[in-house]
Order: sequence, then structure tokens, then C-alpha cells
Amino acid sequence: MYRAWDTRLDREVALKLLPAEVDDAAGRTSAIIDEGRLLARVHHPNVVTLYGAEQIADHVGLWMELIEGKTLGELLDGGKAFTPSEVRHIGVELCHAMTAVHGAGLLHRDIKAHNVMLADAGRVVLMDFGTGRELDHPSAGPVAGTPLYLAPEIFSGVSDSVRSDIYSAGVLLYRLLTGTYPGGGPRAARSPVGARTRSADGTQACARRTCPGACADRRSCPRWRARPSLRERAGNGRRPGISRPGRVGPHGAARGCTITCRGHPVLARRVSAVLDGPGTA
Repeated sequence: MYRAWDTRLDREVALKLLPAEVDDAAGRTSAIIDEGRLLARVHHPNVVTLYGAEQIADHVGLWMELIEGKTLGELLDGGKAFTPSEVRHIGVELCHAMTAVHGAGLLHRDIKAHNVMLADAGRVVLMDFGTGRELDHPSAGPVAGTPLYLAPEIFSGVSDSVRSDIYSAGVLLYRLLTGTYPGGGPRAARSPVGARTRSADGTQACARRTCPGACADRRSCPRWRARPSLRERAGNGRRPGISRPGRVGPHGAARGCTITCRGHPVLARRVSAVLDGPGTA
């Protein structure tokens, strides 16, 4: 991605430029143009605006509005701790972006911290439609997206949908609040499905090496049966690993944050409380 100057319209733009393949055997050139076609169908303040797409000589690229700011991924990598009010703002704006994308008949399929820009003025912008597709054209190719953000059913062969975009947004908000990922953090990348995976015959088996054997569901898994109950873990009545009311963990998350969104009511849930710090559960 480059900061460039549009000599025809006399303005700065963001330029996504890649070398074009002569025979396009890998489909890179057509994929960039397809991304431009999808992005051109969405017009919303919370979605990056495309200005054009073109292949010239041995390069293919997209040019779009230049947004002054940083991605949420860059902010997290820099040690930024988001407050509940900031996460609420990002969540609402992201819901508006998804509503526009889905309303245009599209799926994003890779909603994550590095694909959401926080502009200097506070505007939240969803970008990078490289893995996007039309809702009416299910993908028959390999799994697309970032494993830590994907809904578990995607790895069982279920086609991605509006619900899987919403799940990815939920993972992103969870990470902003707690500084970690649900389900075990980076270790989940080794087993994106979490504790279980589905075999070819449709039965489920535990994906962790420490599990003594196969299990139809979590309740029948010997490893899970050996875990202490929630009441035993809570001890004094507190939920394990959860901050007391009024306490704020090192990542700025506290009890009582509410996220509302008219476009996607499934995300309009109360964030009851969050972890005291990364790695706790």
C-alpha cells in the first residue's frame, strides 16, 4: 500500500499496487480487479471509498481515499489500551459498516484488527475486500480469512455467511476489550476449531493432544468432565478471572459496557465483565 498523488484529480490517494502476471495463472490480477468491483458497490462513511481499478503494463492496482490514521492492529501492536467507551464506539461504527456491506449483497470474510482503520478524527473505516464475495455465490475454494477470527463452523465445511462476519466482529471487539483472543489466544491458531474438530464421518473428536479419546460433545469428553465446576472455581461467588464492579483491568475493560447496533442486533449484548488481564480465564 502506497501514499500516492492522483495527477488527474489533484489529490492524495491510497494506492494498492501489485505486479500483474502475464498469464494470470495464480489469478492475482483478476483477484485485484474483482476486489475493486466489490468495493465499488458499497457507499458508506464506514467503508473505504474506491476511486478506481486498473491494469497498466506489468502492474495492477486500486486507488482509494487516503485515510489519516492507523489500523486497530497497529494500535494494539503499539500497546494501545482501549477503554469501554472507545470499544463501544468502534463496535457501533463497525456494525454500520457491516450493514452497508451485507445490504449490498456482499460478505467481507476477513474482519480483523488490521482491516479496520481508526481515523484521526475518530471515524472507523472497514477496508480490504480481498477475500470478499457475493452473498449469492458461495465459495467453493479453500477457507478464506484469518483463523483466529473465523467462526468455528467454517472449519467444518459450513459456508461462510453474514453470521460469520458478525462472529469475526465479535472476536475483534473481545480482543480490543481484553487484549487477547477468545478460546486460548495465539495458541488457537494451531487448532482453529478450538477444543473440538469434526471428522469426515460427521462425528466430533477432541482436537487437543491431552484428551484421552474421542467425544461426541464437550459434556462427554473425559478432559472436560475432570474440570472443576463453575461454582467450585468461583469460590466466593465471583466469576473466575473477572474484575469486580468498578475495577478496570490493564486493558481498560470494565463491567457495564453496552454495545448497541440497529443493523446487527446480535451484537447488541451487554459486555458483562472482562478479564483482569491477558491469559486469564
